[in-house]
This record gives sequence, structure tokens and C-alpha cells, in this order.
Amino acid sequence: MRFTSFGAWITFWLLWKYRKRMEENVATALGDEIVNPADRKALIWKAWKNFARGVLETCAVLHLPKETIVSTIAIEGEEHLKQALARGKGFLP
Repeated sequence: MRFTSFGAWITFWLLWKYRKRMEENVATALGDEIVNPADRKALIWKAWKNFARGVLETCAVLHLPKETIVSTIAIEGEEHLKQALARGKGFLP
């Protein structure tokens, strides 16, 4: 997490054009709801960190074997899928 936060912080300042665009978009979309500029900046920073974490996790997963990935996924509601298939109904993954 420290590596991700550090990378996010560096890119947050290096890619300032994208940060400014985010600030404009948030101001346009949520200007009435988030009027305090400090609150908007906090939201943008959280979104930026979340994006950086997603990029890092995606890169990490690309190098893991399929078995490792599948073993870490918890399946919930599998019984609903089995019931739909048993009735001849389709499903959307």
C-alpha cells in the first residue's frame, strides 16, 4: 500500500493536466453538492489513489497463475446459478 500511495502521489503531481481535468469534472458534476474546494480535492485524491491501486493490482494479477487467482475468489450465491441452469434458464455472467 505504501508503494501504491507513493506512486499515486508522484503521478498526481507529474500528470497535473489529468488532475486539473478531474478537478473540473468534479466541480461540474458535484459543484452544488461539494462546494468546499478542499473537500473536492480530497475526493479527487481518493479517486486517484483508488485508480493507482487498480492499476497495480491489475499488473500483479497479470503475472499470477490462473489457479492462484481462482483460489482467492469467493463465490456467493452459486446456488441461484445452479437453480437457473437446472430449470433451463439462462444467466448473464
